[in-house]
Amino acid sequence: MKKLKEYLVTMPKEQFLTIALAAAVGCIVGMFFSPRKTICCGNNNGAYYEKDSKEEE
Repeated sequence: MKKLKEYLVTMPKEQFLTIALAAAVGCIVGMFFSPRKTICCGNNNGAYYEKDSKEEE
């Protein structure tokens, strides 16, 4: 554990930014390829989307 703490303190900024960028890009790509395509919390607040209004007609 001590060696890990020492490494994290002495880690170059470029390496830290590369890891942070890879994590951020991974989250964004994961959102695009996720199976859920609509964002709705289901609290019936009156908000609807175009896709929902066409189905009701």
